[in-house]
Amino acid sequence: MLRLVVNPGSPAAWEMPLKPGANLVGRNSANDITIADPSVSGSHCRLDVSGESVRITDLGSTNGTFVDERPVSESVLQPGQVLRLGGVKVAVLPAEEAPAAGAPLPAPPPPIAAARPVSAAGGSTEAKLAGPHTCKHHPKTPGRFFCRQCGQFFCELCVSTRQAGGVQHKFCRHCGAECAPVRVQAQPVVEKGFFSRLPGAFLYPFRGAGVLMVVAGMVILAMLKFGAMMMQMGSLRFLIFGLILQIFAGGYLFSFLQNIIHSTAAEDPELPDLPGLANFMDDILLPFLRLLGLVTFCFGPALALAVWLAISGNSALGIAVIAAMLFGLAYFPMAFLAVAILDTVTSANPLVVVPSILKVPAEYFVTLLVLGGVFVFRALGDFLVGILFPEGFSTHSMGALFGMLGAQVFWAFISLYLLIVATHLLGLLYVTRKHKLGWLEH
Repeated sequence: MLRLVVNPGSPAAWEMPLKPGANLVGRNSANDITIADPSVSGSHCRLDVSGESVRITDLGSTNGTFVDERPVSESVLQPGQVLRLGGVKVAVLPAEEAPAAGAPLPAPPPPIAAARPVSAAGGSTEAKLAGPHTCKHHPKTPGRFFCRQCGQFFCELCVSTRQAGGVQHKFCRHCGAECAPVRVQAQPVVEKGFFSRLPGAFLYPFRGAGVLMVVAGMVILAMLKFGAMMMQMGSLRFLIFGLILQIFAGGYLFSFLQNIIHSTAAEDPELPDLPGLANFMDDILLPFLRLLGLVTFCFGPALALAVWLAISGNSALGIAVIAAMLFGLAYFPMAFLAVAILDTVTSANPLVVVPSILKVPAEYFVTLLVLGGVFVFRALGDFLVGILFPEGFSTHSMGALFGMLGAQVFWAFISLYLLIVATHLLGLLYVTRKHKLGWLEH
């Protein structure tokens, strides 16, 4: 049996066993082995194990895969070779104590004992773990798994899952050690379904610091609209500046909505904080490329048919264009949810999205109605503002100018409010039906 050792020879070294066949390595949680380092791509490389032989294949990573400091796209690993994934060194080594052929897999660690009172003088380690512990990364979510190596509690989203001997094992994403499930005595809780949570979703944008988040979101939408206007002015300088605004605002908006999905999936009742801006590549450009790829995947067929219609002039293609556009509108929300949860644009493929829609048709239909309201109100607002203020920004009346700006702000607020509600509903759909969807159980 082989093992992957991350940061070999350092105090921060940790390891994970490699299974026969394909082992996906990357930063996102959908991989077999998760390395939470910014220099590692979401899906960085694949290790194909056959006996004692290992072949490494780069999966189009941003910062590259290196063997003995030589960039490779595919290579067979030799004993003693050192790999580098982005800025992280790893090594494939034989297990220190490989089990004999046919020997059973080691049993998972026993669950931590149920909560019991702790005396003032102290008590056992298990007794000290009793009580209402929360996830390290999601303070408002119960920590149902404990990493003895890190000494931290984690929720379901913050541990990786692997099958061994037909049993699911949970591993810490930080150090790679196996986590023990925590059984906490609590009052029976009746799980609320999607439709019972639906009314509260319309109050979600106003909880906590939600109003400030909505205001920030309105600025992002304004940047998107202003960037689109700049790109239509015909000047190369305006085109470049508008494109920069579109990339910045589009990438940041995607990160903001993805954070809402993750926060809702972690059962946090309030809007998450705004995404950081520490790294342009990871915080802006890569999210924008995911959004661009997602939009292209969903609406590319409709766009291609529209171009064909314009070139050929065949009016019969108009019905096909409308049908493709309607399909893209119905397909996009579930594809966005899959990409947000699994953190890879390849999750938008029909083999994931179409079966998922068919598994939750009623909940998804309600979410589509709310999301449709975003586009209807936005289009209605632009139409009414155009009628009420036909001169636009060229008006010489300060009253008309401030009235137009006020109307634009009002409709932007309504549109963003509905967009946040619809995104929250997508997160609730995942929370209440995640076992049925089964995205993270493989």
